[in-house]
Amino acid sequence: TYRREAILYAASRIRGQVDSITWQAFWKTAVEGITAAEAARSLGISIGSVYAARSRVMKRVRDQIALMLEYDDEL
Repeated sequence: TYRREAILYAASRIRGQVDSITWQAFWKTAVEGITAAEAARSLGISIGSVYAARSRVMKRVRDQIALMLEYDDEL
């Protein structure tokens, strides 16, 4: 869907702005659909850290999408 593609594109633009564990926690839970508990176990971090990482990346993704939409409105 368009929404999923926009999220994936925005995420790809910010990937280099976050550390590897944060990115993996986001990707595993938000994109691959793995539970926070499974992601925490596989990454060796707490479940709370997984939720925090996903939240931080999703905020950046939303901000990136907002910028893309703002730019599109200017065209």
